[in-house]
Amino acid sequence: VDTPFGKKRRINQSACNKDFSCINGFCPSFITVKGKLRKNTAADFDVESYDLPDPTLPSLAEPFDLLITGVGGTGVITVAALISMAAHLEGKGVSVLDFTGFAQKFGPVLSYVRLGQNPEALHQVRIDQQSADALIGCDIVVSSSPKASASYRQGMQSVMNVASMPTGDVVRNRDSDLKIDYRVREIERVTGQGTLPCINANQVSEKIFGDTVFANVIMLGFAWQHGLVALSEQALAQAIEMNAVAIGQNLKAFRVGRIAANSPDAFDQLLDTPDQESLTELINNRAEFLTDY
Repeated sequence: VDTPFGKKRRINQSACNKDFSCINGFCPSFITVKGKLRKNTAADFDVESYDLPDPTLPSLAEPFDLLITGVGGTGVITVAALISMAAHLEGKGVSVLDFTGFAQKFGPVLSYVRLGQNPEALHQVRIDQQSADALIGCDIVVSSSPKASASYRQGMQSVMNVASMPTGDVVRNRDSDLKIDYRVREIERVTGQGTLPCINANQVSEKIFGDTVFANVIMLGFAWQHGLVALSEQALAQAIEMNAVAIGQNLKAFRVGRIAANSPDAFDQLLDTPDQESLTELINNRAEFLTDY
């Protein structure tokens, strides 16, 4: 975590397996705290106060190839399954091919989702090289990897979650830099999209729900509002209900994503991004901190 005093480490409780196997030697912490964890406080954010226009959805006159990228344990495959069920409910053709890589938490995950006007329109499940029509990037590192970017082409549309998530490099090098801005620019260059719509979905999810687990459903709403998912909101909502897991919160998360796409400034006050310190402010703040210490 970047702080005014440099990079610091913070345990990501949303990613905790809760099996305590880390105590056997894999935990980066030197301290074990026993007892109940303090829950993050969810913000009071009224999603119904926003009037959201319906986006123009893609045509399915030809099969539509949607790539979803992310990391294991965050719900990438769940998002693909929701889209698949919504397509089934509308009588559309759909295929899903999941690449889970190493079956482990935070391993790279790619879901190839192909949509057609009817099942007969689809003749393969894999998205060919340079054939993707859209990308829902739930993790910037996986989205900019060679395996994912092989499917990208000029003219495709993308949305991106620019949250920093742990990688092997972060474990080996405490000052590791994921170069998120550089990765975004490279995806913009390869797709020719112009300015890539980005959101820190993990941060928004943690502020509104007290947990980052809803970040990928926020990304689904964000992508739908940008016109990247060729299915109706009603079908997607019904798929969320049929999934029968945290229905109310997932429906809210989908709408949060829509708001983020339609009103990019809606969460500015909620996220409370600190202003950049001037040199004078930095010196005064450090002097005060050091004196108190």
